[in-house]
Amino acid sequence: MEKLFVLVLALGTLAWAGPEEGCKQTDPSKVIMVINRDSSDLSFIDTDTETVCGRVSIGDWQNPHMAMFRPKGDRIVVSGTMRNQIHVIEFPSLKVLGSIDTGNEPEHLDVTVDNRYAFVGLMADDQVSVIDMDACTEVKRIDGFFGPHGITTWPCPCLAWKGERCVEAGMKPRVYIGNLHSHEVGIVDGESLELISRIRVGNADQLSKLNPDQGLGEVNAVANPTLVPNGKYVYAADDDSGTLSIIETEGNTVVKTLVLGEGAWRAYSSPDAKYMVVPCNGDETVRVIDTEKMSEVAQFPAGGSMTGANFVQGGKKCYVVSTLGDGQGGVLWVYDLESMTAKGRIAFGPNTVIETACTHPDWKRIYLACSNRNSVYVINGEDDSVKEITNVGEYPWGTHSFRGGDNYCH
Repeated sequence: MEKLFVLVLALGTLAWAGPEEGCKQTDPSKVIMVINRDSSDLSFIDTDTETVCGRVSIGDWQNPHMAMFRPKGDRIVVSGTMRNQIHVIEFPSLKVLGSIDTGNEPEHLDVTVDNRYAFVGLMADDQVSVIDMDACTEVKRIDGFFGPHGITTWPCPCLAWKGERCVEAGMKPRVYIGNLHSHEVGIVDGESLELISRIRVGNADQLSKLNPDQGLGEVNAVANPTLVPNGKYVYAADDDSGTLSIIETEGNTVVKTLVLGEGAWRAYSSPDAKYMVVPCNGDETVRVIDTEKMSEVAQFPAGGSMTGANFVQGGKKCYVVSTLGDGQGGVLWVYDLESMTAKGRIAFGPNTVIETACTHPDWKRIYLACSNRNSVYVINGEDDSVKEITNVGEYPWGTHSFRGGDNYCH
């Protein structure tokens, strides 16, 4: 069943406090951060009022790609891809504390649970930059990658937020990096900042032997490695081979590889870690993996150009973001993970370009960036109703939730 949403405009969205005034909502768990590509700034939505409560520029022509709070909630790191800079911003003052020159095309990033380091992939240099969040300096560049894309740190900050023990006995901090241009997951020691392992995933090598033409184009491999919350396994979807490799982190070995659909983009973990949801853009399906059984338990129809999956109701319900193209506009595919059934889709209208979304910390709503309307859609996870917050900035590229659920991927 397809739903066309009823548009409800949030009032007062142009009430920008300005960087000199800071963010009017001072609790980071009550704001959604919006990354605006063309206006080269970040805006902040107060989730109590659903209005813009702050905005900060990071400089002209920065083309910000991704931004994230560190676990303490007092600082933000943002990648300025076009100017090759990393910016550290104080919250809630929104004062830019440092603009750090780094390598070419900084894009995806993650922050360590101890609040100290941000790891940033430098796509054009095949390196990972390490930023000291307190000193606002680059402390190291790590070689040995091929298109370092999604980055995931362990221990996961969400464990600290829940008051759980971060590291089990014998487990050391690690950073997992997906290589978009090689079929590998790189592993960096979180203490020595050295690349300690490169894990081969997928079966693209075997496929290219059977079909040499398949190996002649650009490699599309691992967009993002996904950890289960206890840190024992990493799931790495490989686009070219349409597979999902499961890596056991103690020995850094692949223990199982599942053959899924063509163009497996990325694995997204439900908040209860029961399932991994994998959009497959090549055959336009969504696959659901049971993490205990390590096997596929459902396959759903979907659409093309899927950019992410977000969960509500504690993981019982899943939205998958898809921009269909050809003027059809963007849709959210809706799935019930309790009954393992497809529940239709939410259509946003012709020529509407939606990007990526994040989930509010209450797990009841998601915030979806719409780039060509300069707006953010708020989707209620109970009834699929939609509200539009307008004028958030120019070309909103993504959203970020402090202590919520981020599934950021372009």
